[in-house]
Amino acid sequence: MRIIRTSLGLTQKALGERLGLHWYQVKNMELGTVKITSAMAKLISYDTGYNEEWILSGEGEIMRTQADANNITYIDQTERILSKVIARTKLNNDEFDEEMKEFIRSAIKKELAKEIKNTESKVEGKAFNIFKIMEK
Repeated sequence: MRIIRTSLGLTQKALGERLGLHWYQVKNMELGTVKITSAMAKLISYDTGYNEEWILSGEGEIMRTQADANNITYIDQTERILSKVIARTKLNNDEFDEEMKEFIRSAIKKELAKEIKNTESKVEGKAFNIFKIMEK
């Protein structure tokens, strides 16, 4: 934990604020008096870019790969949209069974894939236009 904090140039208090913790919780993790849980490692990884496996065990790549970062963002985006859909229905999260949630997740992923493809196509077109302008 200390390696992560110092590499980011943060104090215990600043890292704690960034992670939603108190400075003494960061201190205790650094000292090893409090074990870093899987959930905490995921939060630290998401926030700092350090590899979750490395945070927990000290093994593996130190930093997350770009593919891992993209996957985390994609999963987070899907779950965030699902939460908003559920909220708009005015029903409690508990009133949606897992089968219904999975069906909605699938629809969200399909729509996100379409949007990504459309966005990539638009960006490609704009980049090509810039190239054409520069070519002249």
